[in-house]
Amino acid sequence: MITQDRLLKYGYLLLPFCLVGNQTFATGQYYALMTAIMAGVGLCVTDKWLRGFLLYFALWQAALWASSLLFVRSIILAPNGFEMYATTTLLVLLWAYVSKSEKDDEWFFNIFCIGALIQAVIAWFQVFDIQLYKMVPSPIVAIKSQMGNAITAMLQNNNFLAGFIAISTPFFFRRRWIYFLPLILPLFWPMQTRTAVIALCAGIAFYYRRHWKIILPISISAAIAFMLTTRGLPTETGPETRWDMWGKALMFMFSDWSRLLAGNSPGIVLDGNLHNEYLTLFMKFGFAGLAFLAGYLWNLPRIHRILSTAMVVALVNMMGNYAMELPTTMALITCIAGLLERHRCRK
Repeated sequence: MITQDRLLKYGYLLLPFCLVGNQTFATGQYYALMTAIMAGVGLCVTDKWLRGFLLYFALWQAALWASSLLFVRSIILAPNGFEMYATTTLLVLLWAYVSKSEKDDEWFFNIFCIGALIQAVIAWFQVFDIQLYKMVPSPIVAIKSQMGNAITAMLQNNNFLAGFIAISTPFFFRRRWIYFLPLILPLFWPMQTRTAVIALCAGIAFYYRRHWKIILPISISAAIAFMLTTRGLPTETGPETRWDMWGKALMFMFSDWSRLLAGNSPGIVLDGNLHNEYLTLFMKFGFAGLAFLAGYLWNLPRIHRILSTAMVVALVNMMGNYAMELPTTMALITCIAGLLERHRCRK
């Protein structure tokens, strides 16, 4: 039976001999180290669905750097996935730290609120055409927005900013922080980001679900009103709509049964961002990845109202945004998941 101790022993002894295709030994050793970390943390996870996904991810990693010694396609896929491997490994370690941390929930919640307030204040200055980062000498730091004059704060894109603030908003539903909501909520109007507003309305409906007969129609009406007074449904992105991109991606996936079941590997290079984390997961890990995610979400503890609400906002936002590909939102969501895991272990 594979245990954490045996994995550590084998991984350490194997480490010096690893390489990726015609890359250097160091590249292969990085892959082997990340694979060992992923599998090691995976074996420690309580939830069977999350444990299965982490081990599945580690298996993909190991298969890619091993098969890259023999197959041309793997030689291409293995280096392409390096950034995702490194990022996911860091997130797994962050999740493990938060889930084992002795800090109470309020400590984390306060950090989340402070982070959102900092971005909100910078964004409000931008509303009045005051760019605070221009006060910093350009040789030291150069911050460029992807969206021209859009309200982006320090996150380059108004969708990124809105997603980050929307996921953070439930943590302001507390006694000492609720007075800052008038600073947070009106900011969604100048940001003009419909996906985040829909996600936030879904979160509010979940938070007040005991009064669903009142809150549900209010939330739906608010989301529809916001879309009608902005730019309609959040489906366009550049020269083609998101429906076009999603349709092409699904046609590609259903053209081969093996990729349909197991995916194309984490190293696949997508033709443009799909603006949908679930479809991206499907492209990389197939129905197996979606099954692990569905099982994990179904088993998430629902004993903490604020954490569960924030997770609902994040999950809805990921339908039309790529929140898990930006450090700020991916770290926030990972911390929320870690805190939920801590509540599961303490239950």
